[in-house]
Formats: sequence, structure tokens, C-alpha cells
Amino acid sequence: MANFLADSGGEFVPNPRHGAKAAARLEEAQWALSRRKRGSKRRR
Repeated sequence: MANFLADSGGEFVPNPRHGAKAAARLEEAQWALSRRKRGSKRRR
């Protein structure tokens, strides 16, 4: 999506792109979790 919003005056507001940042944080968190031993105290 190129533009998030187009108002009645013809102005465009760009897409804030929160998804990419959230995906990067999720990837890092999943990697860290995968390094923990299942059932351990550190995995909770």
C-alpha cells in the first residue's frame, strides 16, 4: 500500500509501516525462544 490515507483536499498521508518493525521484533523473539530448552525456567 503506497498511501495510508487520502483526504478530501487531495492530500496523501504515507503508510506508517509498523508491520515491518513488528515482524523484525517477532523474528528476534522467536529466535531467542528457540534457543531455550523446552520445559526450562528460562523458556517461560
